[in-house]
Amino acid sequence: MRPCRLLPLACSFAVALACTSAPNQPVPEASKSEAVPEASKSQSAPSDSQPLPVPAASQTSAAPAEPGLPPPASKTPTPDPAASQVRWWCACYSRVGPTPATACRQAQVDCQRLEAKARSGGGNSIVPGSLTHACREVAAEHPGDVLGTREQWKPSERPGAWVSFGACLLPGPPDVEKPAAPEPAEPPSILARDKLGDLAIDMPIADVEKQLGRPASRTRPEWSEGTVEFGQTWRYPAKGLELTLTAPSKGGPYTLAGIRATAPCALRTPRGIGLGDAHAAVKAAYLADIDPEEQDADLSIVVGSIYSGIIFTFDAKLEKVTEIFLGAAAE
Repeated sequence: MRPCRLLPLACSFAVALACTSAPNQPVPEASKSEAVPEASKSQSAPSDSQPLPVPAASQTSAAPAEPGLPPPASKTPTPDPAASQVRWWCACYSRVGPTPATACRQAQVDCQRLEAKARSGGGNSIVPGSLTHACREVAAEHPGDVLGTREQWKPSERPGAWVSFGACLLPGPPDVEKPAAPEPAEPPSILARDKLGDLAIDMPIADVEKQLGRPASRTRPEWSEGTVEFGQTWRYPAKGLELTLTAPSKGGPYTLAGIRATAPCALRTPRGIGLGDAHAAVKAAYLADIDPEEQDADLSIVVGSIYSGIIFTFDAKLEKVTEIFLGAAAE
């Protein structure tokens, strides 16, 4: 039996059993000729005096675990300074006087009520239509901290509100346009205010007949291209009156459109002017209504206009009223 080349402590029990169980098997030639490298022998067959290798993990003592880092501190949000300030709602308008005013309320709805009064409704102390700056939000402990100074403000009649007089303290131009002032109404025609006796322009023909009776003469109705109406003339020579009546159609209804008075007419205007009165008297009575562009030297005075007015005609020598005309002298 060929001796088994087993190194002490290197062969396992299974290898020793294989060597003893096959004593007569020849060793292959290749196995005889192959030499085992010295390096392999030294690496694979340690001597009895060499200790078995110990894993690196077992040779060194376990390093103490590093203490864990503390969890990151939670960040506390920095409060917004503006969020902690008192909120005001302010508007500009005028108090009765009128006096410009700036008022601030803590509630937006209170400011909007004030705005509505200043915009249209007004009140005992608020001028209607005086709103210039609608409600704006202001952040401050006191309105005077950002609008003027605290000395410019005083407590309002409403608890917790402030008001400042003398100017609008809100910045910027007015954001509320003032409504355009209505155009002055055209004064009524002088003919709507004056008449001659009880005869008035636009009087129905039936009323004319009640006052004067039937005329001594009358013309046939004729169409006028200028007035786009039918017209006729009634004459009362005994009364010194010649009347012009017009109608939209030939059959009427006719109304009084013109009055011409000459001697011996005794009728007067509501301001007391009649035939024979002096130029100065007429001028004094109708000075505010005289049209300076329609005067003919001292021979006439036009009150109102030649298209709708009263014309007083004078005698050049005596400067007395010789004729009074009411109506439209020109078309």
